Amino acid sequence: MGGNALKIPTRRVDTTEYSIIDMEVSNILYDENIKCHTTQSFESKETFGDLDILISNKSFAKSNDMYDFIVKNYRPKDVHRNKGVISFEYKDFQVDFILIDDKHWEASKVYYSYNDLGNLIGRISYKMGFRYGHEGLRVNYNSPHGGKTLKIYVSRDPKEIFNFLGFDYERFNNGFKDLDEIFRYVMYSKYYTPNIFQYESLNHQNKTRNKKRANYRGFLEYIADEKTLKPLDLGFPDHDFIEEGEKYFNIEIKSKIKTFDENILNNKRNDVTAERLNMEIIQEHFDISGKELGKAITTFRKEVTVEHNVSWQDFVKANDVETIMDYFGKYNNLNIKQN
Repeated sequence: MGGNALKIPTRRVDTTEYSIIDMEVSNILYDENIKCHTTQSFESKETFGDLDILISNKSFAKSNDMYDFIVKNYRPKDVHRNKGVISFEYKDFQVDFILIDDKHWEASKVYYSYNDLGNLIGRISYKMGFRYGHEGLRVNYNSPHGGKTLKIYVSRDPKEIFNFLGFDYERFNNGFKDLDEIFRYVMYSKYYTPNIFQYESLNHQNKTRNKKRANYRGFLEYIADEKTLKPLDLGFPDHDFIEEGEKYFNIEIKSKIKTFDENILNNKRNDVTAERLNMEIIQEHFDISGKELGKAITTFRKEVTVEHNVSWQDFVKANDVETIMDYFGKYNNLNIKQN
């Protein structure tokens, strides 16, 4: 993807040779009944730096299997692996096989088509609170309480995704003659706002990546050009797109986020209680073990809740070990060991 993945030099080819290479490479896949799809390009594209072909994981469970297939059938001079993408040389030209989870097949076919269009659509979806990519549309939520990212998959249906994000899916299916048509397609989408594409609106990772992408730079130049006919800029709408997405896709998002936050807080609370109230700490302070220890813990939990009108977990969280042990001894008529 991009035409610069290999260590050996490769060449750009014209449309005719590109079509021949696509046919030759794809025919080998078809002969082996491998589910594949060549990504779409705009009609007037004159030269190509690589050939991108999506490969379903129904055909190759692992990228290692796909690698072995490439080496055996295409005998490349060079091969490069980058996670689920394997780039290889074929007739001094770069070919990329992109391994796709089959449940994301239709969404991937759309996302990887027409150069940076998927990336540009992704900028608008991001502003709406969603992530658009080869897996479809999802919400990524990072809790203020820490923990891993919660991923809520919203839809894998390209048509309903485009409609929700404000893009004309039928127009997309008609294809594009050139980059200008692609750029205008984005500019005249429902929620297009020019400032969300500017480098200063991107995080560090996206800024670094998009500055290297010629088509992204070309899009910024196109929307800044005084000669470009532009839609009226009314600013990005102040909508609760998450709530709108719940209704449109008939999916729960906010409740999943709430549950996710609650689980993180409960786990953190459990971590603290485990540090301050455990078998080792109790036996360091009291001469108790076995079933009697279990009964004593149960008694402590019950009595501390009654006396302090809080959960035993919150009590433990709010106090130090020595205070906790004092109450543990009090409720169980135990004397702390003397050193």
